[in-house]
Amino acid sequence: MQDYNYIADFITTHGEASRQLITASGVLSEKVIAIGNDFELKPPVSLHSQYPRITIATRNWGGLWSNYSSMQDRYDHELTEFISLAEKNKWPVTIKSHPNGDYHEYYDLLAKRFSNASHVSKGWKPDEFREKTDILVCVGEMPSLFIEALYMQIPIIFINGTMTKTQKKLNYSCDGLGAVVPGAKAAIQKIKEIINDSEALALIFEKQRYVALSYQTKGKPEQNLSEII
Repeated sequence: MQDYNYIADFITTHGEASRQLITASGVLSEKVIAIGNDFELKPPVSLHSQYPRITIATRNWGGLWSNYSSMQDRYDHELTEFISLAEKNKWPVTIKSHPNGDYHEYYDLLAKRFSNASHVSKGWKPDEFREKTDILVCVGEMPSLFIEALYMQIPIIFINGTMTKTQKKLNYSCDGLGAVVPGAKAAIQKIKEIINDSEALALIFEKQRYVALSYQTKGKPEQNLSEII
């Protein structure tokens, strides 16, 4: 694969697993430094309600809305269908878009179209995210809330049917997650399964813990970063 000559002297990332992903995309390995992180696993969330609060997390313009993606129509279809099916089940859905450079107008229109949907564009602090979310849904993207959900042990439903080959290359691997589905209908069925079957939910948590620990690299990121600078 071609090595990309980035302007920066170094690229820092939080862990060894993500460092390997960055180098696999073509960045020279000596330029990528894992500075460590202080992520800690939280107790798993409890799903007692038949009406789980669902958060759909998005990225910014560099993701599905960029020129390299050919899946905008598929993304719109899957996202719209998921919210529509969730509405029939009386599940509240929050579309949590990226605060910077996301397609906020589009998500505003979706929130107006469906009675169960709302759109939040401002940033969420980790505690706010955990308080407002029972299940995280990702539609072909790996937003920052994906990593937070791993360590907060919030179940993640990942719809991979909208991913192009490029996105599969650039995103964190979702293969190890317990709830990877091709589309909206399968996502709805998976949610019904985990809110009614404690063993199915426990299996998802088990697989997510494994993924979370693979990204965990103990260290003091602030100190290590200051030493590099």
